[in-house]
Amino acid sequence: MTGEQLLRLHQNPFYAQAYEFFRAESTRLREILEEVNWGPSTPEQRLAIKRQCRRMNETRLVLQRCRELVLSERKGPSQQQSQKVAGDSVAA
Repeated sequence: MTGEQLLRLHQNPFYAQAYEFFRAESTRLREILEEVNWGPSTPEQRLAIKRQCRRMNETRLVLQRCRELVLSERKGPSQQQSQKVAGDSVAA
């Protein structure tokens, strides 16, 4: 990833919000694990960790999709249109 891509990604408000949500969820998982001394012993503790892991995985997928969308914006409608026009003129 180039510096320009990274900058554009972190300037996207949706990505920044999703990233902060992911950080909060991963922090919460760490806190849960610390509460149970990194070894859940009851079914409730194991369930809490499972739920938190599921939330983190869902958030990670949102971040990945958001990243793909933001980085694909480089080929915005104007660039895609100019490529289409250039392709049409070559075909004619």
